[in-house]
Amino acid sequence: MKKTISILALFILFSSTIFAQKRPNDIIFIIDELRTSWDIEALKMETYEGMKDYCHSKSYRKEVSHLLSQIHHYDTTLYFTVNEKYNAGEDLAAKETLDDIILLETKYTNQKFVSFLKKECDKVIHIEKNMARKGSGGFDKDIAALEEELVLYIDAVTERVDLVDEHIHHLKALDPNAIQPKKEKSEGTGF
Repeated sequence: MKKTISILALFILFSSTIFAQKRPNDIIFIIDELRTSWDIEALKMETYEGMKDYCHSKSYRKEVSHLLSQIHHYDTTLYFTVNEKYNAGEDLAAKETLDDIILLETKYTNQKFVSFLKKECDKVIHIEKNMARKGSGGFDKDIAALEEELVLYIDAVTERVDLVDEHIHHLKALDPNAIQPKKEKSEGTGF
């Protein structure tokens, strides 16, 4: 796990020099930053310890929810921009971008994500109660099952976020400065 975090930290440092050359209102820059932030949070949340933090810290839950709201907000902004600028029937990259945004915005909404995590928090609390009651050092099978579910779901969300980010780099003639950040919607899934 430490090796993965170290590699991700090196990637962030390398990327920051590239990002520093872009303007903060550049949609590509914003989505790159959100992707990097999500990748870091996803690594934390795929673990039992990370879920304990999420379940027991209201400020951390708000932080994660805010990040996801921003991701959905800018994906929606990107969706309308790409839809407006490209004929998706003729531009394969635009069509793939739109398809991936639609999937992220319908299957992995904030509400669905929070609902999933609430169920996982119930499992964390169950594990904690059983550990305390039996005085055991841990329930490896329960923790492994929890982490397996977390990895499957969170990796699916991460894959969607990463795909959208990769697609925008392949869209020719997308003026990254043409999109000005708009006021965020509370849910961020505004189709």
